[in-house]
Amino acid sequence: MNGLARFTVAAVLVLAPDSRAQMPQWPWNLGAGATVGSDWLKLEIPNPTSTAEAKVFAPDQGTLSFDLVFTMADAPPSAHYIIESDSGLVAVDHPGDCPTTPCKTTITGITTHLEQGEAFDVLLLTDPFSYRSATSTLLLRNLTFTPDVGILEAGEGLAGGVLAKVSSPTPKKTFAEHVVAMDDVDHDGHADLLVGSVHPIGSLNYAGRLDLISGKTLLPLWTYIGPTTDSLAGTWIDRVGDVDGDGSGDVVIGLQDVSPDPTFLSGVQLRSGANGTLLLSLTAPYGFGQSVAGTGDLDGDSIPDFAVGVPFDDQGGPDVGAVQLRSGSTGTILFVVTGSVPGEQMGRVLAGVGDVNADGVPDLAIGSDQTTYGSNRARVVSGAGGAVLHEWLGDLPEDDFGRMVAAAGDVNGDGQSDVVVGAAGDADGENYGYVRVFSGAHGSVLFEDGDDHDVSAASAAAVGDIDGDGLADVLIGAPAFAPGRAFVLGGPDGHTIFDETEPQPASGDYGATVSGGFDVDGDSVQDLLVGDPGSQVVILTGVAGEHIPPHLVGSGTLAPGTPLALSIEDGLPFGAATLVIGLTALELPFKGGMLVPFPDVLVGALLLDAQGSLVLSGTWPAGVPSDSEIWIQLWALDPKGPHGWTASNALQLITP
Repeated sequence: MNGLARFTVAAVLVLAPDSRAQMPQWPWNLGAGATVGSDWLKLEIPNPTSTAEAKVFAPDQGTLSFDLVFTMADAPPSAHYIIESDSGLVAVDHPGDCPTTPCKTTITGITTHLEQGEAFDVLLLTDPFSYRSATSTLLLRNLTFTPDVGILEAGEGLAGGVLAKVSSPTPKKTFAEHVVAMDDVDHDGHADLLVGSVHPIGSLNYAGRLDLISGKTLLPLWTYIGPTTDSLAGTWIDRVGDVDGDGSGDVVIGLQDVSPDPTFLSGVQLRSGANGTLLLSLTAPYGFGQSVAGTGDLDGDSIPDFAVGVPFDDQGGPDVGAVQLRSGSTGTILFVVTGSVPGEQMGRVLAGVGDVNADGVPDLAIGSDQTTYGSNRARVVSGAGGAVLHEWLGDLPEDDFGRMVAAAGDVNGDGQSDVVVGAAGDADGENYGYVRVFSGAHGSVLFEDGDDHDVSAASAAAVGDIDGDGLADVLIGAPAFAPGRAFVLGGPDGHTIFDETEPQPASGDYGATVSGGFDVDGDSVQDLLVGDPGSQVVILTGVAGEHIPPHLVGSGTLAPGTPLALSIEDGLPFGAATLVIGLTALELPFKGGMLVPFPDVLVGALLLDAQGSLVLSGTWPAGVPSDSEIWIQLWALDPKGPHGWTASNALQLITP
């Protein structure tokens, strides 16, 4: 490492505070029945209706390890434990763990990695159908936390791909089951995003949860949890435009089982995008609201309206289904579209698609994939009264054609909105699925994509003009074949603009839900949202092209006087680069990427060789406090990079 860089690293590190918390100092939040010691945590429930819980937010990043002892005085099991973090499930009891009375189960060597600030939650609860009176206990012993030390990779390079990730605030496998790009609801210059999840925090019920996430901070602006344990809030959601006139887009939500009594009422709500306030609430028999969509203004009152699916409606025949088009201002029915095939269950799949017939009124796409009953079709109906403008059938009854419908925007430049329809199967019988983009003007196929991308059960979204050719492009999510992927097809011919495979960590469902059309990072380019249910929402920069970013690698133990090396690979040949060094992580969206370190120090004038590589080597200085942290990332001008810049991954250095 050259003298300037070595001096800079040493100067920054000696200022770093030693703030690591030891296990006994962790700020546990203990509920009734929970006690904690220097290396143990105990939860106890002595009666049939009790629950014990302990929760902590990790003050540091590192690995938590422990042994578990679960004891019950009766069997069959009448109590259960759940241990989870924001990243997912850590441990849970299983049927058969306690076959005898009394019961004692011991599990050793449980480990989980926690990021700084990540929640770790331990819950012991009674089986609601048990009438036991004996005491159950859960003991976590030999609790040990090992802070991360050494050189860790943190953050990805600027590749015209991943801009940021929103991790689950609710440690359930159903986080981000649906994601919707919103406008800038808090007016901070960054578009925001709506994330729907089936389970709320710390619960295994199905109340459901919505988080309106800030595109700037990636933290919730507001949260809504469904009214009952089976309301499934977050399963059917969409943006609906500005209903209340406050300058922010609002949200339409479908709910099931909204009443605590056995009347099986379903509901639909409009809520403020700015703060989650309830604007409108409707109820109807079960099935009402099992799909919702914002449509735009249908009745000419300058207030956006919405569509509600009623798939079990019988007015046109058994389970024919229906779609209600409703006023955004009053909730009253404007008109109803009814299915045509018994068992079709019209209303399961809806999407507002803009004005496809150029009459000045936005229209609606409806998918019907109930192949058992031969529906297997998609329609576009007029927003001016419900007349069928287009109807398309799948290649085979078993294709599940119509499982997905979405707006495409104007992909062929004729001035009218086009439509995307997806199928889960295909004529080859290999279940790759296919996606077709149809002309809104005349209904013909503009292009399709299938085998090349394995698009079975895909999601899709209009994302505007990504490649700058004046034509709309379409984001497709394809979760069914590993690895999951998201790719953009460009108008007018469906050429692939980019193809992004599942980033890590991942749940295996990357692409199950996608959205876009708004600028999240404030760079005046529309960005893309890809849901990875159970794991994260990935925000992709809306910059076309596949750009390989430089890779920053560190080696060394960070012990005083020992060798340290930083290697740069895949940079711009003969390019100039700058190391950004900071004591904290800034994680600021910048130039289509993420500026990870706070720029406390900039080390410039680093020249790469003909291969775009550089090695900086030296020794780690003495006098650096233990547990010090430093963040390093390389940035450089690059005409081939998004917005003319490129950046490496970041490194986090933590001294032992």
